[in-house]
Amino acid sequence: MTANHDSSPRADAASPPSAAASPDAAAKTGRSALLLTGAKFWFLVSGFVVQWALQFVLRDATNADEGKRLYGLYSTATGFAAILNAFVYQGTTQAVATFTGRDPSNAAGVKASAYKLQALLGGSLFGLWWLAAPTLARSIYDNPDLTGPLRYGAFILLGYAFYAVAMGSLTGRSLFTRQAVVDVTFSTLKVIVIPGAAMLLGPTLARLHADALAHGASVPSAASVGYAEAAVGGFATAGWLVLALALLISPRAPAATAPVRVGTLFAFQSMTMILSGLVTWVTQADLQLLNVLGTLDADAMARLSGEYRAAQLFATIPYQAVFAITFILFPLVSGLKDSEALKATIRGTSKYALLIAAPVVGGFIGAPSRAVGLLYGPEYAAPAAAPLRWLVAGYLAFSVFFVLLTIVTASGRPGRSVLLVAVMALVQGVASWWFIPRMGPVGAAVGSAVGMTVGWCFLEVFLRRTAGAGTDVMQLLRTLVCGAGAAAVTHVCLDGAWTGGTALLGNVGAPGSLVSKLATLAAFAVAGVVYVLLLLSTGALDADDRARFARIIGRKRARG
Repeated sequence: MTANHDSSPRADAASPPSAAASPDAAAKTGRSALLLTGAKFWFLVSGFVVQWALQFVLRDATNADEGKRLYGLYSTATGFAAILNAFVYQGTTQAVATFTGRDPSNAAGVKASAYKLQALLGGSLFGLWWLAAPTLARSIYDNPDLTGPLRYGAFILLGYAFYAVAMGSLTGRSLFTRQAVVDVTFSTLKVIVIPGAAMLLGPTLARLHADALAHGASVPSAASVGYAEAAVGGFATAGWLVLALALLISPRAPAATAPVRVGTLFAFQSMTMILSGLVTWVTQADLQLLNVLGTLDADAMARLSGEYRAAQLFATIPYQAVFAITFILFPLVSGLKDSEALKATIRGTSKYALLIAAPVVGGFIGAPSRAVGLLYGPEYAAPAAAPLRWLVAGYLAFSVFFVLLTIVTASGRPGRSVLLVAVMALVQGVASWWFIPRMGPVGAAVGSAVGMTVGWCFLEVFLRRTAGAGTDVMQLLRTLVCGAGAAAVTHVCLDGAWTGGTALLGNVGAPGSLVSKLATLAAFAVAGVVYVLLLLSTGALDADDRARFARIIGRKRARG
């Protein structure tokens, strides 16, 4: 997904409402958590729907090769936007929520100061981005066709800057139902507006570019770039529409009782801004670096970017799957005083992150092209397969790293978290600088996988030295063996290249057909069953885990 607005461990947060106050308060808190979790789930699902719809719209408007090029331009521009959005969104939301939660009667004063801050911060970044877009496109990306998509992307950033204030105010005033409504609406708008803008506005922009080219213009190189610009513009439009909705449904706050200094807000959110920006950079840098360090001509690099985006989208699924753990971890770890309890939390967190991520990683490594083919056309599936194998392995490391980093942040060490992510980003950059010119898209995936794995290792060393605990090595090995079993199943059923034989389900249905996709899903389901059986047989899922899961689903009470 692009421009994820909730993608980093929190350096601080508004205090959640106390569930212990009364049964009614506990029920309200539970309903709020359920609503926000549902909104987050739709956010993730809708991101896949957008990518699925957009790549077909762009292909049908042009052709397979040009569709990939336009999709690559869109993905590069919105990926760049996601990195800068992280700076203006996450820290601001938390700062506004925290200051509003401390004094709800002064919500108007907090919002007024936050809008001033965002006008300065977001407005400055918007202006710099708009003015620098031609230079970025020509000198950094070596593709003048990116000028238009990048400029349209600047409006995404500006909308997010003010949207952050509105959402933070809703959170701080405990208006969680309205917050969930806004989140769901935003996700839904993107599903409709992004491919819709490409379909409806794209032809108009393409005609304008065609006229300009006929009169001697040199940028863009082809009129069809208008479709990519329209899609990015659709993203920005969805953001501004949902900002209007958030402002509309926010109840009028009492008059400000005391001013909140803009500098106070900025100081509070600065560490979160840096941390959020670095985490987002790690997840988005591979596509950006592929464009910057790639050695092919601009059109070929744009097509490779489109193919790579397909791999990137699937590779992030393990990370998205474990992301929900952080919502539980932050308040839990913040209240821990016992070092033994902290050690148990570290071990348990890394264990469950691995258990969740490993089957997805194994299944995708075993049959990457068939996985990509579930959403993308055949022109994407084969080229995305090799990068996906490397990148999804890196995201296994990053998934565990991310949830453990939340523990470091929640325990009051956001500065250490920033340093650890900075190390990961540095290693990723150096590795990408070495691999991309030599291996192209696979090199981008390898560079990210190396950076993520090395960063995880640094975090493990840090936790062992400071907290006396880290990921259990034997648990890691057992889980990897079980994940390898899932990979073997999907490979034998869907790929077969490693064994030199024919895949069991390889000829079921024509490539890209519904029957073929159902066969793919069936193979992944079988791999999931095998994975669970291997967990049980190897002891990776022990009796305590089984009792805990049984208690969660209500089949029996925990013993002891």
